Amino acid sequence: MNIKKYLGIWTFLIPILAWLSYVGNSVFSSGYYSVILTLFLMGSVLAAVYHS
Repeated sequence: MNIKKYLGIWTFLIPILAWLSYVGNSVFSSGYYSVILTLFLMGSVLAAVYHS
């Protein structure tokens, strides 16, 4: 029996990394960190859309 995986690991990993980077925003407050935070949050939205 062949079981297909529909959800990739990235759909769970990116929201966790986005949450951790959001918490770390109080420690690191540079412009580059804001860009990284923005990319993680956009990836989190894409993972939510992919789940639905």
